[in-house]
Amino acid sequence: MACLAACSRHYDRRLITAESVMTEHPDSALAILQAIDSTSISSEKDRALFALLMTQALDKNHINVTDDSLITIAADYYSHQDDRHRDMLAHYYLGRVHFNAADYPRSLLSMHNAHETATDINDKFWCAMTAKGCAAVYNATFKTTEALIYSHIEYDFFAALKLQPYLDQSMSELAQAHLYYGDYDRSIDLSRQLLDTLAIRPDKTLEYEAKKNIGQTLIEQDKYTEAVPYLEYICKTDMASSQDSSFLGLVYSRTGQLEKAQKISDAIEAHKDLHSYYLKYDVSKANGSLTDALTALKSYDSIASLNLNERIKTDLGTSVIGYYSYKNKLIENDIQLAKFRMIIILIIGVIVLTIIVYIALRYYRKQKRQISESMLIAENMKEILTLKEHECSAAQHSIRELINTKFDLFDNLFKAYYESQHSTSAKKHISNEVQRIIDTLSSDSSTALQLEQDIDEHCSGIMSHFRHDMPNLKVADYRLFLYSVLGFSTTAISLFLKVDKINSVYDRKKRLKIKIKQSESGRKDEYLQYLN
Repeated sequence: MACLAACSRHYDRRLITAESVMTEHPDSALAILQAIDSTSISSEKDRALFALLMTQALDKNHINVTDDSLITIAADYYSHQDDRHRDMLAHYYLGRVHFNAADYPRSLLSMHNAHETATDINDKFWCAMTAKGCAAVYNATFKTTEALIYSHIEYDFFAALKLQPYLDQSMSELAQAHLYYGDYDRSIDLSRQLLDTLAIRPDKTLEYEAKKNIGQTLIEQDKYTEAVPYLEYICKTDMASSQDSSFLGLVYSRTGQLEKAQKISDAIEAHKDLHSYYLKYDVSKANGSLTDALTALKSYDSIASLNLNERIKTDLGTSVIGYYSYKNKLIENDIQLAKFRMIIILIIGVIVLTIIVYIALRYYRKQKRQISESMLIAENMKEILTLKEHECSAAQHSIRELINTKFDLFDNLFKAYYESQHSTSAKKHISNEVQRIIDTLSSDSSTALQLEQDIDEHCSGIMSHFRHDMPNLKVADYRLFLYSVLGFSTTAISLFLKVDKINSVYDRKKRLKIKIKQSESGRKDEYLQYLN
């Protein structure tokens, strides 16, 4: 208590007041805590103590808490503080909250943690209470051997303390543990010993539990007639459950009192639980109603299978041996961590140095690669420049040849004009020269072919593509397209094609457009552009 007082000097006074009345007057403690605005608690230690006391007060006032967010604050805080008593309490009530939420593995882990701390600080009362918590988890998960072990620990500590009414309650729980374990004689002995004690210190709840243990134990021993008075007694109390009624109905059925058994079976049929279905099966079988018996047995088997599956799936993972193995493993890990700490630091140093060297080498190689790539790019650009120069030279040569060809025509015309200047024959000579040019462009296949080659060279092979995409045209159509690409007017084209009427050129151009549009060529738009 001196240690607790010393640890409490710097806490909120209201919290210390609630803590001081918690054992004797838990309702008052709860009222004090509920009057505190939790948002006004500023310090971490006060928040932790408030979380612990509020969870404790709710539990002592029989208000089940299933949300662990509050008590976890206390458990986390006291796990790192030199206040082992409150650390023990925080983990005990954390175990209680997990138990209420049916989270049995985490509940057992917290209870074992609290039990170990209680043992270390030699707090016999809390050794008994934490053992009681462990036994409750083991009972809930059908671990009858472990439940019996911890029920004995609970009873032995309370017996050493001679603390009532905890001793009587622990005797009742120990009797139940022996029943579930299958030690029926010991269960009945403890229950009858408890009934003798209750004759001096009456307690209706404990009397109910003791007689219930005896009645169920006698059923397990097939002593149905002896079980009747115990089960009739508990079924008359306000604590009786449908399970108690089903046990009474069963002993009625087994002792030939089928009318009473049927009445109880009908009364609890709506519960549709394991015991009600078994009672209905037993009564139906005794009455010869095999169909009803089979139906009830199927329902019983279905629920039993579900319960078995839940039992199998419940993996506590933290039994007594497993828990202490886990704790020992943590200690071994701490030792190993201390031994290898320097090695880890050296390894990290080597890794860091290796990374630095690797980055430096990678940077050097990257720079070298970039220089090499730049040199390659420069060489490539030089080659491209040389190629472009050649292409430009070739283009200039083609242009010069084209210009020379065009000017030859003019030169011939000018020469004819000069030689026959101011004479009637000049006009005729010029007319003949023009006619020669028209004949050359319209009839000379070599000239037309040369023109097509020139156009291909300077217009991305347009004539070759046109002949490939439109293979079945007439010669006049190809000539029409050629002259259109060269930019001749419709009048000039009519002369080259030697048609009398210019409308004939329009009609041929129209038909050619239709053929191009109907083709599957991907260049049809380009071809039509020249014809337009």
